[in-house]
Amino acid sequence: MAREFRIEGDRLNPAVAIFFGAYVFVVCLVLLNVVVAVLLDQFINTMSMEKEQESEEKDKEKRIENGIQDLTGSLDPLMVSLSKFSSDDELQELIDSLFEVIDADQNGELDFEEARLGFDRLVSKNALDVEEWGRLTQGLSSSQKNRNYLI
Repeated sequence: MAREFRIEGDRLNPAVAIFFGAYVFVVCLVLLNVVVAVLLDQFINTMSMEKEQESEEKDKEKRIENGIQDLTGSLDPLMVSLSKFSSDDELQELIDSLFEVIDADQNGELDFEEARLGFDRLVSKNALDVEEWGRLTQGLSSSQKNRNYLI
């Protein structure tokens, strides 16, 4: 069934004009609200993610300023256990006991191979590679590194 838009001649049917005018107005209003809601939701999510990233970056900068760096190597479990101390004496005891466990021949010196085998026993297989050894011996002078021990 179809209705005429026009009544006799050139005149528009006022009921049809009011219906379609109201329909277009309501649909535009609803769709505009939906679009605004979606855009606003995306904006709020983006802003909250940016704030989280910014706070993480600030926390990381503070940790770096305080000399605390994120642990990212294969020796992390060992470093975490070493970081749980309450006094300097307790830390020294932890380091000494670790050194005694790693120093297999008990000569008071560690070379790369001895350290690698010791860390393999303590942490996991292939825990120490040449790059990690370089980080561990970073503070030593070149003559100390050439003597193959870490005190």
